Amino acid sequence: MGGILKMSAPDVSSALGRRCLEGFPDCGAVVTGCGGCALQLASVAPPGLTVRHWLDVVETQ
Repeated sequence: MGGILKMSAPDVSSALGRRCLEGFPDCGAVVTGCGGCALQLASVAPPGLTVRHWLDVVETQ
């Protein structure tokens, strides 16, 4: 849904991102391993939902 689909079919990509977010419980955050998906999901996330790539949330010591 992110990456090339966002560039080639932005309406389809946004609709897919919104549909994907419907599958998550109302937990306040979504973590993904795909940078393109993180950007896409963040662009369609409702207020109060945080979307992050897993590398952004891993604490390093």
